[in-house]
Amino acid sequence: MGQKHYDLGNDFYAAMLDQRMTYTCGYWKTAQNLDEAQEAKLDLVCRKLQLKPGMRVLDIGCGWGSFMAYAAEHYGVECVGLTISKEQAEFGQRLIKKGCR
Repeated sequence: MGQKHYDLGNDFYAAMLDQRMTYTCGYWKTAQNLDEAQEAKLDLVCRKLQLKPGMRVLDIGCGWGSFMAYAAEHYGVECVGLTISKEQAEFGQRLIKKGCR
């Protein structure tokens, strides 16, 4: 059932998510828009995890890879993600190849 839900098409989700396709709540403390709120949340999670360069992260249910891309780019960690969605996996792979932005 989850696979059908997430494979509805990336265009469907892009219409309601931030540019990274982050599928969780944002952190709006100082954010002015959805992209800023999602980036603030990703950074908050990385800081709470005390991520450091060289660490490895396993992201089970990684969605479109927004957390992994952010953590790799800004905290120097290596990430492995698992998803049941073909469309999410393909989007995440393209995200990483573009340089995590």
